[in-house]
Order: sequence, then structure tokens, then C-alpha cells
Amino acid sequence: MPDELHLIEQKKRIRAYLDDKFNINSDKLIGSDMYLDHLLQCIVSHKIWQKHLTSTIPPAPMNYLNEIISNHNQMLIMGIIGFKVPSYIMVRRSLENLLGFLYYKDHPIELIKKEYEIGLKKPPVKFGELQDYIKEYPFDSFYDRYDCKIMAQLLNQLMISWKEQYRDLSNFVHGTNSKYMELNAYMDDIYADKETFQLLGENVEKFRTISNTLLLVFFFDNYKKFIPVEKVIITSAISEGLGYKQKIQDIFGEI
Repeated sequence: MPDELHLIEQKKRIRAYLDDKFNINSDKLIGSDMYLDHLLQCIVSHKIWQKHLTSTIPPAPMNYLNEIISNHNQMLIMGIIGFKVPSYIMVRRSLENLLGFLYYKDHPIELIKKEYEIGLKKPPVKFGELQDYIKEYPFDSFYDRYDCKIMAQLLNQLMISWKEQYRDLSNFVHGTNSKYMELNAYMDDIYADKETFQLLGENVEKFRTISNTLLLVFFFDNYKKFIPVEKVIITSAISEGLGYKQKIQDIFGEI
């Protein structure tokens, strides 16, 4: 399929870059292939959204979507080198960026206050408020021909998944216990193994599923204008495991 060929070509370019810039032959790293697949699906799918939304969303809120792409580009290097904790932190930041993008695209004044810290001693919007905004968004005013009851169920499930992943990844930020610390005494202790690739990849897969599902719900009218190969890349980036893809189909029909 065209989307698969594109991802294969991109993976070759990444491996060549790692070899040229860091003298790392990632072909020999067991588990790296699937890890790169997860990251590429995440990056490419978000670049498609970036391409189509840049003309309709102001630059300041778009920075939140752009940062998601940047975070995962950094993980292409950090994860392969073996920087596990910084990689997890990038996924956590992406979860924050996702809600920030969806909220601030509709709240330019709040974004100005946040960006310039006008009269503020703390950020104007807390994560709980951002989650509530997603769950309480008046989709029935925009999507009157679709089943908004199923949509409300989907959004509630998405926010539960978001909260669970954010909570788990916060352990790496705070070093809750030794399970979440790297404890590398020497440079030679820094390396990536199969388990690291698997766990990081699973977190990327979960994030890209949550993210692409939310973006598809919020920007379905934009999505309908995508060319077929772009639609395939977006829907392929949504994992079957969490059941979100089926709910999207129940709401909008064929995607």
C-alpha cells in the first residue's frame, strides 16, 4: 500500500541519519524496527493534520501541534541512543500539548494571557479544566446529523485513557521510585534494549491513538477533504485495541 511504502522509505532515511550523525547502526538493535514504526506513524499522521490545519488555525495554538511533532522527532534519537526517561517525558509533554492545542484554538485571549503571563501567578487553565472542556464540547451544535451520545461516550473514554497515561508518565518526571529512574553511573550504562523499545513504542502507540482520534472528532470536516492515502495513514495510526476506531465508525460511518 502507498502509506506502507512511504513509511518504509522514511524509516530508511532515519536509519541513514542515525548512522551518518551518530555512527549508530540501528539495524542491529533488536526491537528498534517496531519502535521506529510506532514513531513514524505518530509523526507522519500529525504532519498531515499540521498540513491541513495550518491555514485555518492561528500560529500560536498551532505551536502546540507542532511541538507534538518535535517531541517525537527527538524521540527518534533519544530512544535509539537509550535515553529512556527523557523519551517518556516527551510523550507526557505531547499529552499536554494535545489538550493545549484543542483548548487554545478556541480561546485566543486565554492563550495571550498564558504566553505573556499577563497578571498571572499561575497558568490560567488547569489540566482538569482542559479535560472537562474536551468532554463538554458542544458537538451537537456542529454535528447535528451524527450520534452525539456515542461521541460523548467516546470522549469520556479518551479522557480516561489520557489521564491514565499522563499519571503513569508523571512517575518518570518525578522519579517516584527506583522503577522510574535510569540510575546510569557511567556512559556505557546508557543503551537501548528490546524491552525499552517495546515499552516506549507502546506509549507512543497509545498516545497517537488518543491524539488522532481526538483530532478526527474535532476536525472531521477537514478530514473528509484529505486524499485517500492521507486518510489511510490517519486511521492506521489509531490502534484497534482500545476500540476507538469502531466508535468513530459508529458516529461518522465509513472513515
